[in-house]
Amino acid sequence: MTGTGILWRDTARPVSCFGLDARALVGFMLWALHMCWPTFILSLVCVAVFVICQRFGASPAAAWRYIRLACFSDVRERQSLYHFRRNARW
Repeated sequence: MTGTGILWRDTARPVSCFGLDARALVGFMLWALHMCWPTFILSLVCVAVFVICQRFGASPAAAWRYIRLACFSDVRERQSLYHFRRNARW
């Protein structure tokens, strides 16, 4: 095993199963719990969304942030309530 160039621990890569991100199989777990045509179609849609995210090079968490940013804008409060309470001297 020494000298092969394969690391014993490769945690930087996402877990994949059959070439897909393992998180894409969440839909199939749902289908395995309740096997009917609508849940099968839902699982295929879930896999398609994950494949599209993977093709664009975004993790599901990053894709969710992009969607949230597109829907709700990136405008934030100028100063949060925490800073107000920290600066108050009571």
